[in-house]
Amino acid sequence: MNAREVAFRTFAGEIAGSSLEIKGDDEAAPSYLITPLGLMLNRVFVAGKLTEKSMKGTDSEPIWNAVVKDVTGNFYLQAGRFQPEAAAAIADIDEGEEPYVGVVAKIRTWTNNEDRTYVNLRPERIVRIDEDTYNAWLLDTAKDLWRRLNLVRTALTFPEASVKELQEKGMTESEADGIVRALDHYDRPESQRYAKMLQSALRQILPGKDIDFGLPEDASDFRDEIQPAPQQETLPGSDDSGMDAFDQKEFILGLVEEFDTGSKGAPRDEIERKASEKGISADAVETLLDELMNEGQIYEPNLGFMRKI
Repeated sequence: MNAREVAFRTFAGEIAGSSLEIKGDDEAAPSYLITPLGLMLNRVFVAGKLTEKSMKGTDSEPIWNAVVKDVTGNFYLQAGRFQPEAAAAIADIDEGEEPYVGVVAKIRTWTNNEDRTYVNLRPERIVRIDEDTYNAWLLDTAKDLWRRLNLVRTALTFPEASVKELQEKGMTESEADGIVRALDHYDRPESQRYAKMLQSALRQILPGKDIDFGLPEDASDFRDEIQPAPQQETLPGSDDSGMDAFDQKEFILGLVEEFDTGSKGAPRDEIERKASEKGISADAVETLLDELMNEGQIYEPNLGFMRKI
């Protein structure tokens, strides 16, 4: 009997940027989603506020969907007859209270016709937690994220190193394998996203919003720390739109409003397609959408759809 996979702590923002999935040759072999920082995920332990839920299916075989929000974004959950304990827990929770919950879940992905990957969680267990427990999860998850950032920096310092050679530099086999695969698939990670995640988590834990944690607000300084290769001139998320950051954000906000013509919201695919016509890359669109959500201007009512608040 195979041992159960480790449930790793990770932020919603790191999962949302992930598209690399590997599967074993054996039908029973586990599959893994690899994040841009090399974390190989089969199961996760996440936490946040349960802000939405809905029931599909039938009364005899209900399928519950739920949204759990941490400080970096949303986790999307679905539980049905194969997750009876989790489905019952979602049914019993009053989302109007927006309670904190802890969730252990398996990773599931789906890819649309334009090869964009979306991540869904199939919860094994959901429990209500208090704010102190949530803050403890934030701190532990931030520590794990910081470790991964430093491991990626080490790997970038030795770009030709093999998995075995990276293990000799203090990584586990899984960490080294994941980072090698991630750098090959995603290239160098955009550090600004992860610096913001760390600061959002730490500011949630500590009182006050103006605390300086020593992490740069300007991503260029931090990027130099974890991306030492000077020959890299074009960074992920760069664009040729000719707009400044404010104009880009206003443009994307306008697209959300323009394409929100159905019951689900504005499709991300349509937003990205229209933005690409203006020279704004898909990575840049994702960053702008994340910023708009963090500012409370938009939200994601359904997986892959946006709506203005």
